[in-house]
Amino acid sequence: MSTASPFPLGAPCWADLGSTDPDAARAFYSAVLGWVFDEPAAEFGGYSNARVGGAAVAGLAGLQPGGPTQSVWTVYLHAPDAAAQAAAIAAAGGAVIMPAMQVGPFGHMAIVADPGGAVFGLWQPLSHGGFGLQGAPGGQCWAEVATRGGVGVADFYAEVFGMTHSPRPGMEYWMLTPRVEGCEAAIGVLQMTEVWGELPPHWMIYFATDDIDAAAERVKAAGGVVHHGPFDSSYGRIAVVADCTGGVFSLIQLAAPPAEPSQAK
Repeated sequence: MSTASPFPLGAPCWADLGSTDPDAARAFYSAVLGWVFDEPAAEFGGYSNARVGGAAVAGLAGLQPGGPTQSVWTVYLHAPDAAAQAAAIAAAGGAVIMPAMQVGPFGHMAIVADPGGAVFGLWQPLSHGGFGLQGAPGGQCWAEVATRGGVGVADFYAEVFGMTHSPRPGMEYWMLTPRVEGCEAAIGVLQMTEVWGELPPHWMIYFATDDIDAAAERVKAAGGVVHHGPFDSSYGRIAVVADCTGGVFSLIQLAAPPAEPSQAK
């Protein structure tokens, strides 16, 4: 059984980077997002947690045998029972790439894929509860899957994680919300079009920054690439970038909330 978690079923609760050059990647994210890394744990493949103000924000390790051969971010969705959730994913048309396994005292993980082929993780926490900071500079603030399966893939996530989904006006994008009172949308599903070329379906992780234009310049100065943007959206100003080892992620300067109306005196 998992420990108590603040994350509802299916919400992003962790993310980590498998990198071709972990040392270079640590230097990159320290420069771009101000992350401070724990000492790599040799018994866990050199895995280390990144922190902002002492709060865990992401993990980083070298590539593992039998896994991807290029640097890649993996998004983990919360699962109180990773084995049962992986079985439900397979039954709904997804795939189990790595069955649920225990990772020391930290938790249980599985690697799975949706019916469109996008790979993601499941995390059942024990001592490692997941993100300690979200929605603030340096922390995760959104995650979405880009797919060619459209509403069918949105239906899949809604079914296996017990969510509802609703389309965003004007585009083929679905917001999925856990069936928990007061819970906001947790993940997005984006329809890929022909302009994406042969890019495979994938998950995208977003990290917050307080100045997207300055952050994009730090990406380039640290050896990364700005693929798209910065550009404005209704949620804030966004840039799609890659780190110095090729790991792709997004940065967002969140839009300021509307000002409270002034009170008459």
